[in-house]
Amino acid sequence: MAFGAGTAAVVFCTAPGASDYGFNLTPYLTNVTPDWPVDEIDVTTLGNTERQYIPGFKSATMGVEGVFDPVVNNVLFGMRGGSAGPLRYYPQGTATGKPYFQGTVLLLNYSPPTDVESAVTFTGSFRFTNGVLLGTA
Repeated sequence: MAFGAGTAAVVFCTAPGASDYGFNLTPYLTNVTPDWPVDEIDVTTLGNTERQYIPGFKSATMGVEGVFDPVVNNVLFGMRGGSAGPLRYYPQGTATGKPYFQGTVLLLNYSPPTDVESAVTFTGSFRFTNGVLLGTA
């Protein structure tokens, strides 16, 4: 088994005007939530007593949460409403043989809320525009 701790996870994105995978989001993140759903299409016909389905469209999103910092704020706010850029997510770190997910993403939302009794944090979500690819480091 190749179990790993979440503390090894790494996320790289591309800041506006920077090189591909040139910005490491990892030092600012506390949570990454990828979602790779596949729609289902109902193909149940007359005479069936149970529903039948086939796979439909695939989609991919990724939510992020973290601790606010002016550096990450400049990057994420700069991505807001901009063009799509590359993102790569390593759930178990970047060591040789570890899997990663990558694709071109749009920043869908970015929110840096403030609470008087808490650290300033942020949340955001990305949509993969052309699907998500699986690779190996």
